[in-house]
Amino acid sequence: MSAEEKQKIMKTFKDGKYNVLVSTVVVEVGIDVSNASVMLVEHAQRFGLSQLHQLRGRIGRGKTESYCILVSDTETEQGQRRLNKMVETDDGGFVLAGNSYVDNHSRYALLRTDEHGIKVWSNTYNNAYHDECYGLTKTSDGGFIIAGSTVSRDYKEAHFFAIKVDSEGKTVWKKVYDSDQQQFCMDIVATNEGIFLLVGYSVNSE
Repeated sequence: MSAEEKQKIMKTFKDGKYNVLVSTVVVEVGIDVSNASVMLVEHAQRFGLSQLHQLRGRIGRGKTESYCILVSDTETEQGQRRLNKMVETDDGGFVLAGNSYVDNHSRYALLRTDEHGIKVWSNTYNNAYHDECYGLTKTSDGGFIIAGSTVSRDYKEAHFFAIKVDSEGKTVWKKVYDSDQQQFCMDIVATNEGIFLLVGYSVNSE
């Protein structure tokens, strides 16, 4: 498609003659349609944070409440983990969860950015020898819960491990959920009732 054809289609969309525009990520920059209110990104696991941030920025430019929907059918652990550890904040920024490694010890790590992708704060959190973060969710008070597993130095014990932080990344509480078996948390899910479910699997240590 020629540049002239692209411009013609964009003008038609901006003028409201088209209600839906299907495109590649070419729309991630330089597009300003004030009445665009929904962005649906297919195969979201394929894109990095900067691209997703740019795509999200194509909507919400007017007075209409807007939504960015990330769709993924990935069955790979890497793809699921990437999407599970990113949430949008109330001010249009992002919080990313991951892991920080010091002397072969892993600990939870959080990074918050503003709406332009500029770092606001970052912090690390730990409980035992090896803490592996797998999930992140936003709470109703503007804070966040990070979930994963904490593993002992001898790797004989593994338990669900969750940390609640406020909007500034300061620890509110942290909890280890003990079990007779090794348990590995793979995600945290928020219900409509305000309950949080830690989801994973257990391994018989015998």
